[in-house]
Amino acid sequence: GGSVATKYITREVTLDQTSGSLRILASVNRRNSCDIDFYYRLKTTNDDIFSELPWTLLDRPIEYSPASATYGDFKEYDFDERGLPEFSSVAVKIVLKTTNSAVVPRVRDLRIIALAS
Repeated sequence: GGSVATKYITREVTLDQTSGSLRILASVNRRNSCDIDFYYRLKTTNDDIFSELPWTLLDRPIEYSPASATYGDFKEYDFDERGLPEFSSVAVKIVLKTTNSAVVPRVRDLRIIALAS
């Protein structure tokens, strides 16, 4: 989903226990001409059709700026969403954007953690 050509979407991860919070950690290389958005999708009831649920944009952490200085400069970002409705499945979408096709954003060390509260 969406109009951006470059995105990474995890598959649906079904949890053994329901969760109410989500934490996403990622190391990001984002140069001046680049940007990255993180989204999540939650299944809150058994009746939900996961592929039809909307994506929710994560707010950027305060330390999101400045951009990476060099190609090898990765900065770790921590997205922490508390007080979500209880969910039993989750997926994450990363949207990669650039205004210069020779300089692209990169993500590594992606961790998605579902928390009980």
